[in-house]
Amino acid sequence: MRLKNRVLGSSRLVVFAVCMAFAVLVQVPVRTVHAQAQTGPRYVTFDFPDASETYAIAEVQPGVIMGWFWDTNGALHSYLRYPNGRFAPIDVPGAANGTAVNGANLWGMISGVYRDANMARRAFVRTSDGKFKLFDVKDAGTNAGQGTWPANMNVEAQIGGYYIDGASVSHAFVRSPSGWITTFDAPGAGTAPYQGTATTTYGNLNVKGEFTGYYVDANGVFYGFLRYPDGRIKTIDDPLAGHSNATGSGQGTEPEAINVAGVIVGLYQDPNDVMHGFLRTPDGRFTTIDDPIAYAGEAWAGTYAYDINDLGEVVGGYYDADWVYHGFLRTPFGKFITIDPPGSDETDINTITSTGVIVGQYWDDATQKYRGFLCFPGTWWNH
Repeated sequence: MRLKNRVLGSSRLVVFAVCMAFAVLVQVPVRTVHAQAQTGPRYVTFDFPDASETYAIAEVQPGVIMGWFWDTNGALHSYLRYPNGRFAPIDVPGAANGTAVNGANLWGMISGVYRDANMARRAFVRTSDGKFKLFDVKDAGTNAGQGTWPANMNVEAQIGGYYIDGASVSHAFVRSPSGWITTFDAPGAGTAPYQGTATTTYGNLNVKGEFTGYYVDANGVFYGFLRYPDGRIKTIDDPLAGHSNATGSGQGTEPEAINVAGVIVGLYQDPNDVMHGFLRTPDGRFTTIDDPIAYAGEAWAGTYAYDINDLGEVVGGYYDADWVYHGFLRTPFGKFITIDPPGSDETDINTITSTGVIVGQYWDDATQKYRGFLCFPGTWWNH
């Protein structure tokens, strides 16, 4: 359902971040209020040197951002950006068709995907000292568009991801810190090409090992799943979601991220093919997330919720009546704040850190290219 095109072609039209102390991994962080605190969004925009496009994905360690960039020849690379603005490129040695980072943890480990000469997806883990460990799920296909896609990594170095087999069916997996891979299929997942069990790119695996994603059934309808650390799987289905594929849209429910408390955010498509965000609490209660100024008069219009941090702040995007795409921040109390870097004609938010920093990219009218950005929302309780 996600309209934004994601790098290396995930099966959907497509990190958790860390606080300044280890305590963020086991409890909800608390903000400190200062008398002279900033009260409005502040933006930092950037480009990888000489890149034709720069995407910012997530925070690796405090102030260290990972992302992707395209060079002037159209080749895809990844990078780290440090707080002083310095960049370091990341490329899997011998990668024939690009490298994309997806997940990271407190210790500076990074997971990601690259494409080989056959355009098949291959997986990697990069240690904090820059060494690469390559891996593939045993039954992953080796043709173009098939292969292994690692997504988010938690602090224990577990990885949640999916692979596409030789018949173009998707299956999910969890990789342990030692490299042991457990594969699984959600009950009800279809077994035909382009069906099966998969997950989104960031935020799908929390510190407790709870793993969320989606599956496509035999009728082409999307459902969410929650896999517990003991292997139990629960279906996630927003009660307001449509359950038809009559228009080829694939209605249904798609979880995007889960925080340390087990709260899931995602999106669903209703019976009229309009998009809505949702929030699901661990006891199974759903709340619809609709930005109040979103346009919802046509198929695919509406609101998309993509990430949640441990404070309960949700980020995503919405379309206005002119089909311009804007970012938003939803506070834990339900207040919406539009996030648009100056000069943006399209704002695409990927993640929000546990300290509330928003990470994404935007289309810059002045330079006619995508640029990375960080947004420091300020004290939203004073807005």
